[in-house]
Amino acid sequence: MAGEKGSYRSVYSAIWDDPEFQAFDPVTQAVFFCLRTSKDCNFPCIFPHYHSTLYERMPNASRRGIDAGIHALIDAKWIRYERPILWIVKGLKNDPSHVPGNSKQISGIMNILRSLPKLKIVADFATYYSIPYTIDIPIDTGIDTGIDTGIEPPPKQGTGTGTGTGTGTGTGGEPTAARVSDDDYIRQVKDHYNAMIDDPAQTQEWRNFYNGAMEIDALLFAACTWLVENPRRRRSDLKKFYGNWLRKEFQERARKQDARAG
Repeated sequence: MAGEKGSYRSVYSAIWDDPEFQAFDPVTQAVFFCLRTSKDCNFPCIFPHYHSTLYERMPNASRRGIDAGIHALIDAKWIRYERPILWIVKGLKNDPSHVPGNSKQISGIMNILRSLPKLKIVADFATYYSIPYTIDIPIDTGIDTGIDTGIEPPPKQGTGTGTGTGTGTGTGGEPTAARVSDDDYIRQVKDHYNAMIDDPAQTQEWRNFYNGAMEIDALLFAACTWLVENPRRRRSDLKKFYGNWLRKEFQERARKQDARAG
């Protein structure tokens, strides 16, 4: 908003003399600085990221150029991306305020890592910076973690490879749970999740409602993981399932808070 300076970000000026950085084209350089100085970027430089935010903040650059810049930074290992988490690999290391081994900084970083989805990229960050944080659930959840910018919608009934009759009286032509194989169902769950995460507008209602009280991205990932790991307990209305998952988590947190207060 006009009049607000936002969060302070510091970067060593020597970056302009770095041969690798000089080799990037101007749009890629701009993408890097947009990510590094973004209000979404936290102290350890590992945070939820959506491509649409770059499109909005870089209106004079083409989407194709921005996408190419992201891929160039990934190829050069300047950033890593495992949807929905982006890590500026040496962002923390090159932050002038970073003090390796500082207990307060380590404690703050661990709190941030706990708020993120339990992904391999988070575990790799902790290993890279020797942060005593471990992932306590299986990392390989089967969720697509590519950087595709164009997400195709889930296939409609009749287009898959199943051998069912496909003539049931389901709702609005959606695949009937009993007639879709586990593999097809899991693929549909992944497609739905990836499309939802790539378009923040689809989750804005939840963000507005809970107003920062919960880490929405991490909870949605946990809900999707449950769906993938429990294909026999499938849900037909995925958005309703996600909404109920958030509501139950919020109620449980409120219950625990009331118990502590009492």
